[in-house]
This record gives sequence, C-alpha cells and structure tokens, in this order.
Amino acid sequence: MATFLPSFVFIFLGAPYVERITRAPRISAALAAITAAVVGIIATLALLLARVVLVPDGWQGGISWAALAIAALVCGRSSARSSSCTGLVGAALAGLAVQGFGWA
Repeated sequence: MATFLPSFVFIFLGAPYVERITRAPRISAALAAITAAVVGIIATLALLLARVVLVPDGWQGGISWAALAIAALVCGRSSARSSSCTGLVGAALAGLAVQGFGWA
C-alpha cells in the first residue's frame, strides 16, 4: 500500500488540472519528450531482458531455442484476444517444464 499510495494521491490531486496544463505549448512539449524517453527506456529494458533470456551464456554459448520457442508462442498468443495473465502463467509453466526436463 505504501508503494502505490503516493502515486494515487498525486494522480487524484493532479487529474483536474491535467487538461488545462496540457494546453500550454511548453508543458505539452515537455510531456511529449518525457513520453518519448519513457518509451525508449522500456524498449531498451525489453531488449536487454530478451538478450539475457534468449542468449544466456553470451553469443559464444548460442541461442536458447526453448526460450525462443516460448517467446514466439507467447507473442503469437498475445496477438490473439486472450488474457495477458494467462499468457504469463503459461510461459512461466513452460519455462519450468523446460528447466525440469533439462531441455535448456
């Protein structure tokens, strides 16, 4: 609760003023820059995490084909209309199975 409460307080207190604030050109430009930076950070983290999962021993060790297959299945399933929670649980179970059978 202590983790999310300050964020919710800021959102509830600032929500009435957001529409008025975003009409100002300088603030609108700053928010656009912040949005672009956040998207860039998320993309960088996604690539770093993908590299660690798909190539766990570095490029000399080769690609983890089991992890690549799980990722492809989850991406294909996420494009269909399904719950992200279902995909996450399915990927976790598949990863545990791969580790358990020693296929990784």
